[in-house]
Amino acid sequence: MAGTVGVINLIFIATYTLMKTNTKASRRLLLNIFWYICSIILLKNMVIFENGYFRLDYTLSTDILGVDLPDMRTTGLSEAERCFEIMVEHVRNYNIHRLLLDSSKAVVEVGDAEYNRLIYQVSMDLMKTNLKRVARIVSSTTELEKMAVKVQQAVLQSPSTYQIQNFTSKQPASQWLLA
Repeated sequence: MAGTVGVINLIFIATYTLMKTNTKASRRLLLNIFWYICSIILLKNMVIFENGYFRLDYTLSTDILGVDLPDMRTTGLSEAERCFEIMVEHVRNYNIHRLLLDSSKAVVEVGDAEYNRLIYQVSMDLMKTNLKRVARIVSSTTELEKMAVKVQQAVLQSPSTYQIQNFTSKQPASQWLLA
């Protein structure tokens, strides 16, 4: 918290200095920017993406990106594919090192081949990022877990750039990510 206060003080001093030399409209804009930056710094969690299918929650203090995995149905598979593309883009663009995937509520109604292809591709795309650890909250659906373990084993056989581990709840998953 002390580091946060120091950053806020530096931003305030820079903003104040700029305000002394600019017009009234510029000062108002600078003050708004100052408060916007302060609110971002003080936020513990940020929703960095959300649509009707899934949500990306970033926790600034732990550098963990949390993802409630989207449903995968044959009729809407392209939406799930796009959600995974967006997730990989955010992992890359935000330089995420810790990823918490929650598949506990995900519904998967696609064949083994489609599921394996999509999840394997996502895993390979994540290897091209700076990701270090992935914690996955398992599903209570036996069939989904069988498919997930199969893909996970295939991914782990290739030279992986990140570690992956399965958990039954978020607390131990978060602890492992931070270890």
